[in-house]
Amino acid sequence: MSLKQYYALKAPATPLATNTPVPLSSTIQQFMTNAQTCYRVCETVEEHTEKSLALLQEMEDRHVSVKTLTSALYESFETLLTELDALNVKVQSLEGPLPYFTRISSIAKAVGTNESFLPDVLDTYVTVRTQLVTPVVDAYLTSVNQSTDIVSLLRMGCQYMVRLCQAEYTLFRHVFGVVPSAPVLQVEDQDEHAFQRMIFQLSYSLYHAVRPRMLQQHNLDVLCEIVEVLRREVVDTHIRPMGDAAEAVEPVVDRMIGDAQERLILCTQKYLRDEIEAFVPTLADLNYPDKLLGACATPTVYATWYPTLEHTLMCLSKVYRYVNMQIFEELAQDAVRMCTATLNMASADIAVEKGHLDGGLFLIKHLLTLRERITPFDIQFAVTEKNLDFSSTTGSYPN
Repeated sequence: MSLKQYYALKAPATPLATNTPVPLSSTIQQFMTNAQTCYRVCETVEEHTEKSLALLQEMEDRHVSVKTLTSALYESFETLLTELDALNVKVQSLEGPLPYFTRISSIAKAVGTNESFLPDVLDTYVTVRTQLVTPVVDAYLTSVNQSTDIVSLLRMGCQYMVRLCQAEYTLFRHVFGVVPSAPVLQVEDQDEHAFQRMIFQLSYSLYHAVRPRMLQQHNLDVLCEIVEVLRREVVDTHIRPMGDAAEAVEPVVDRMIGDAQERLILCTQKYLRDEIEAFVPTLADLNYPDKLLGACATPTVYATWYPTLEHTLMCLSKVYRYVNMQIFEELAQDAVRMCTATLNMASADIAVEKGHLDGGLFLIKHLLTLRERITPFDIQFAVTEKNLDFSSTTGSYPN
């Protein structure tokens, strides 16, 4: 049935006026509503389709771009591989006319293996150089030792050792290419490097040449001069300014200083025993107060002193700067004790010969002088309280 036939069946028998609206059935209204809905859905679908096609076109364009870039990268990679092959061919062609390339490679591979040989190489170098140089050093020191005194021997010998250290230092750097204290030459389980051991061994030639003559020395002045020369001239002036080159000589010089100080202490103790404690006065030594009355005719103040007082102060003034302060205090304590004992004995002898007044004045004068002269030494004496009886002296004065 067509729409026209359907309409004829449903239309009323009387025709409607032209201006009168024709009432639509509910079915037609629903149909029109559905048609409008379908139209809007179609528009939406068409819009989404256009967007999807646009996105698809954009993805296709990007795919083409990525494909193009990938192709370019592959082409660049192939170009790099070609250049790398060309460089490898050039390096292989250079290895033939330049054989040191292969030598460097061999050396680099052997470093790990040859590193264990370093201590043996250094020990061999030290042994050979010591065997070569020691006879030369001994010959020089022997010639100097036969013609000079011990102080000159120390001066010339130490200067010779410093020059030798500088020459050996330069040779060591030339042989090994680095300074002796370089970390690459340090060997584990060894506190000192090879160059220090070598110089230390060579320096002992000087020590062995000097030591016998030092042990034979009895003169306090000479022993004091030895300490002064080794401290000031050798260590401060020659060794320390040289730095690493002469560093290993200093322990040997310090040992010589210690030997000289030890010898100085022994000789000082012997001097105190022989010249002070065991002093036997003559009549001229006990000639007080006549010696004081004739003081104007004497050239020095020491001439009026009792000999043991002069010996004590002279001895202490000599050794004061050349031994350890604690040791000096012990020596000074013994010297003052011995000197005071001799002054007491001399005072008693004078009292017997000249009277208690002169004996007491002699003791007072010399004790005051001793106290005055030892004050600059800043000695910390052990204090022992003693009471001296001068009643006989004061009783000799008239009321």
